Amino acid sequence: MFGAASIGARFGSVAGLLLALVAAVFGGQSVAAQSMVGAVVCEASSSITITTPESDSIVTQPTLTIQGQVAQASQIEIKVDGAFDSIIPLIVGQTSYTGSVHLSLGTHTVTATAISLCPGANGTTSVVVTHERAAATPSSGGTVDTSVDNNENQTVNSNGDTVEGSGGLGFVDSLLLPLQPLALWLNIGDFQESDVSLMPLGRAILFAVGLYLAIIGLAPVFLRRLAKNQLVISLFSSVSASKKIDHRVKALSRLVRIIGALLVISSLAFL
Repeated sequence: MFGAASIGARFGSVAGLLLALVAAVFGGQSVAAQSMVGAVVCEASSSITITTPESDSIVTQPTLTIQGQVAQASQIEIKVDGAFDSIIPLIVGQTSYTGSVHLSLGTHTVTATAISLCPGANGTTSVVVTHERAAATPSSGGTVDTSVDNNENQTVNSNGDTVEGSGGLGFVDSLLLPLQPLALWLNIGDFQESDVSLMPLGRAILFAVGLYLAIIGLAPVFLRRLAKNQLVISLFSSVSASKKIDHRVKALSRLVRIIGALLVISSLAFL
């Protein structure tokens, strides 16, 4: 009986030992696992860089794309000239980002701040960008002739195109410019070619002078002075002395009117 009790005690001691050893091994691994899962290593601050655009760059579009690298951040805050613009959300472990801002004309400072996952400082960076208008027509760098052609009354603009102009008018042309509406009404043109059949200016002047002489004639004072000319006196030598002067004036008046009528007929002869 004593031997059986002694064997039972020894067996109980060995089983207890085994149970203690198992508890010690598995209990230590559980504590270590819990320690590894719960530990978070943080830097002093988050970090961020802007790779696009470069600082001091010039853009011609109002929408500016921003790209860069980031670490230990939950989101990125974008400001333009110190004023809040937008938020770029990030997922856990994200190291690059892309965003955009809208710029007005002028020079602006774009600032990106990485909001840190851990307590501490937030990393920040900024770039300076100038927004300018795009040139409407880029210059090719070549030379363009901008000379003025006075003979043709045309000019050449900066694009090399020939345009009509009022430059190049002579002194006589400037004086006759107010008479152009009257000339058009009378169907009178100059000596240049035209799609419409017009009376040449020289023939129009001949017609006007002839019409004036045929209808109005010369002034009596001028006719009397002309009647005293020796050539005219010799033509009317057969006339009596008392009627010489009056006869010569009347004859000259008729002669002037006849000449005027001939001028009118000659100006219309080739129309």
